[in-house]
Amino acid sequence: MGEHEFNKRSKTEELKPVSEIVTVPVPPIIDRETFDTVQKLLKARNPKVVPARVISGPTMLTGLIHCAKCGGAMTIRTGKGGRYRYYACSIKARQGPTACEGMAVPMEKLDDLVADHLEKQLLQPERLETILAVVLDRREERSERRREHIAFAGCRDSEEGHVRGGLQWRAGRAS
Repeated sequence: MGEHEFNKRSKTEELKPVSEIVTVPVPPIIDRETFDTVQKLLKARNPKVVPARVISGPTMLTGLIHCAKCGGAMTIRTGKGGRYRYYACSIKARQGPTACEGMAVPMEKLDDLVADHLEKQLLQPERLETILAVVLDRREERSERRREHIAFAGCRDSEEGHVRGGLQWRAGRAS
């Protein structure tokens, strides 16, 4: 059961005293677990928390991997004028080797390892068959609902046409 607070702010947007606030119980629309899950996803995608470049950037693991030694974020470091790219601990990069003993990992090597693992785990033929079957079933259900909706709309239009035609006929007959 949720709560909503009315009369919390004045017209000038100042907070009112607690004694003037009216709290009203509100019945839930969704269960608490779903609400918490959605809130967590919204927070994770909030551009104020995670910059858009992390989500849509060209680097596959940006924002997803952390240093095994200290837990700091792994960021891109380059060598030889950008020719080589590495994931390196950001804490070590900023504060030096005394802050973290983590090592740099070649970006291409780690990206390939992760992509191969995902491919082996997610893209198994049996798993894909199940996923595609569900997608096709949903698509068929949507198509069926759309056909029913169109048929219903067509029936309704033809009924209205008969009514209009009858009214026109009566109007013509009356004159």
